[in-house]
Amino acid sequence: MRFLRVLPFVFVLLGIVILWLTRPRVDDLIASPSDENALVCQSNLRRVALAFAQYAQDFDGKFPRGVDPEDRAPQTWNEGYGGEYSLSARSAPLLHELLDLYLRDRNVWRCPADVGWGATRPDFSSRLGVVAPSSFAKFNTSYYYYTIHGFAQLLPYDLPDPAREILVFDGDFWHRNETGKSLNALFGDGHVENLSARKFNALGEEQTRFLSTRAMSR
Repeated sequence: MRFLRVLPFVFVLLGIVILWLTRPRVDDLIASPSDENALVCQSNLRRVALAFAQYAQDFDGKFPRGVDPEDRAPQTWNEGYGGEYSLSARSAPLLHELLDLYLRDRNVWRCPADVGWGATRPDFSSRLGVVAPSSFAKFNTSYYYYTIHGFAQLLPYDLPDPAREILVFDGDFWHRNETGKSLNALFGDGHVENLSARKFNALGEEQTRFLSTRAMSR
């Protein structure tokens, strides 16, 4: 019975691994942004996707139960999930530390365009205040995680549409595409995409509604 429950994820896992093994080199990647920093960042997130798959293989198909620096702020959970995971977030390992076993390269967590951010960011709320000279320099990661996936112990087939479900993303809009400022994001089906601020915020609101409902029902 347990095997049958995990079986759908096995196919997702195999798909991610195949995408990884057949990935193009960084200089061959086709992406919306033209700058090399964005392409290196996308390559980093593809490696993180592989680490997610390896972690899931070791933990019954579940998403990593780790946090990002933002999650250590109690307001993060009080505002979105009724404070349910606030205590867990304070003690849970940081995502990049949790996945180090699979990556063994801390530089994977560094977006080369990472310049941190100031106290106010019009398109991106933060409870961390000023982050300088970069998120990586301050926290050892440029990437942030929709942590509720791990805390709610979700499996990929719990997601209504993995291709629209953001897992990990740049800490700020450090890149640019044809629409203006943008960021890179890793999705639940293993693909990496460059997103405008408008698209990122729209997808984020959509999945936060679903995840809030799902997490509170567990």
